Amino acid sequence: MEKEVSASRIEKGLHRFTLEKYSMWKDNLGRGNCVHSGRFTVGGHQWAIDVSIDGTNYEITKVKTDIYVGLHLAFMGESDEGVLFSYWMTLLDQSGQGNHLTLPKSSKRDPVLIRTRYHYGRPCFIRRDILESSSYLKDDCLKIEFTVHVQVSSSNQQTDHGTNIGVSKIDSHVGVDFLALLETGEGHDIIFKVGSKKFRAHKAIISARSSVFGSMAYDQREMVITGVEPRVFKALLHFIYSDTLPEEEGRLVAGYAFGPSLSSTFGVKLLAAADEYNLRGLKSICESYLWRTISLNCFAEILSLAGRYNAFDLKRCCFEYAAENYDALAELKSFITLGKNSPLMLKELDEYISNKRSMSKVVT
Repeated sequence: MEKEVSASRIEKGLHRFTLEKYSMWKDNLGRGNCVHSGRFTVGGHQWAIDVSIDGTNYEITKVKTDIYVGLHLAFMGESDEGVLFSYWMTLLDQSGQGNHLTLPKSSKRDPVLIRTRYHYGRPCFIRRDILESSSYLKDDCLKIEFTVHVQVSSSNQQTDHGTNIGVSKIDSHVGVDFLALLETGEGHDIIFKVGSKKFRAHKAIISARSSVFGSMAYDQREMVITGVEPRVFKALLHFIYSDTLPEEEGRLVAGYAFGPSLSSTFGVKLLAAADEYNLRGLKSICESYLWRTISLNCFAEILSLAGRYNAFDLKRCCFEYAAENYDALAELKSFITLGKNSPLMLKELDEYISNKRSMSKVVT
């Protein structure tokens, strides 16, 4: 006989919000008001990010002149019975150094119960004068991330004659061991020549990880790879063997080192290589960090890159961003040029925004 046993699991979500025209909001928002992001869903519940720009912490500091920018997570659902969650807030460093400000600082924290229409966060996240002289503010915009973990119920099957056995997680060193093979070249059976560099690899490993490598005809022991730089190909192989990026290249991507022209930079070149060799995990990393660079001025280029390299998640995020900032985008020369060069993309975007607005009217 089987019976239902209630269990729980953690559903994780990451939402990014770019607050454009910071100076305008500072001058016109007023104390006690917030700038709101669009809603997003984690754990079957709806949430939103709120940003306050004219907050004080007089009770703590006793200094009336201190004005703060606050970050808040708003629970937008109707039902909150017994739901536990935890969250982290991050103000992104836009200098390329990766010095992001995350609170709370601990990677582990006790979950709390959801309260309907309640705001969680820090009304005094950072002093406004410090923010305005820092690299968190660039091109009059802030980039914010909220990580949300929600405990959701699930059902497990258990029999009367058996007991659930917990299996401890075993640390895996497979990636480390494979990476050692790549670095030493021990047992290699193929050499890739990329520009002036040569890389030793193992057909079985690269074929298992990439369908493109798997479909190649390895008639010779040495193959010439074109259309990709040696440094990019090295990072690609590193990911194939370990599911990680080399430390320096990882900092380049995570630190938004995409430069003034996105198309010519390491992050986008790595995205292009990940698309060419069908490495979804690597592509996802590149999409995620490229999305962090979004702003009004670079929106058109990022959306164009998303279309060019089949970055569907990045494209969807761009559409969401456009829905929230369409009027401002429509005035930009780069956006008008995008419409002329990619009319099908712009048509798809217009249809997405139209459908989103129609759904919003139905909900309200």
